[in-house]
Amino acid sequence: MKTRIIIVGGGSSGLMAACTAAEAGAEVTLLEQNPSLGKKLLLTGGGRCNVTNNRPEEEIIRHIPGNGKFLHSSFTQFSQYDIMTFFIERGVALKEEDHGRMFPVTDKARTILEAFIEELKRLQVQIRTNIKVERILIENEQVTGVLLEDGEILRPIGLSWQLEEKPCRELDPKATAISLPKLLDIPSRNYTRPKRR
Repeated sequence: MKTRIIIVGGGSSGLMAACTAAEAGAEVTLLEQNPSLGKKLLLTGGGRCNVTNNRPEEEIIRHIPGNGKFLHSSFTQFSQYDIMTFFIERGVALKEEDHGRMFPVTDKARTILEAFIEELKRLQVQIRTNIKVERILIENEQVTGVLLEDGEILRPIGLSWQLEEKPCRELDPKATAISLPKLLDIPSRNYTRPKRR
């Protein structure tokens, strides 16, 4: 039986999570409450989408407000170079600007969103827009599904995860994040670093 994963939210993180899970062989349903995906992504970088940064990890972490050290574990799973490689392999040309900031050559955030959408289609991710998640369902301290505003219940198949929090019956979908690479036991891609221009 194929693993079924439900991803709540069609922003940048949800789009990448859906691509990663589907690429690993899962059947993925992506739920978005807005009429279209990537609404905020289209606004990033003044509408140009600052994709990532081409500086070394330590330098990026040094410039994170507060204590950026929490990013070390994230970078071991998926680095700034993996992000660049992801888009380059999907036909998005990138350019480097001041301070290592990386943008699509088109200077349009829509280029990034379209690359995501094409990849979701290729991977046959089921996309459902105008869908509001009422709550995440929990039984015996494990997430068992999501309840939609219209009363429909969606459940993952072949996959469950234990919450590291105190037992509860409901969770706000916006307050819960689970690491997909660790959940699916996906190894880090270890892509080679793109050459600087």
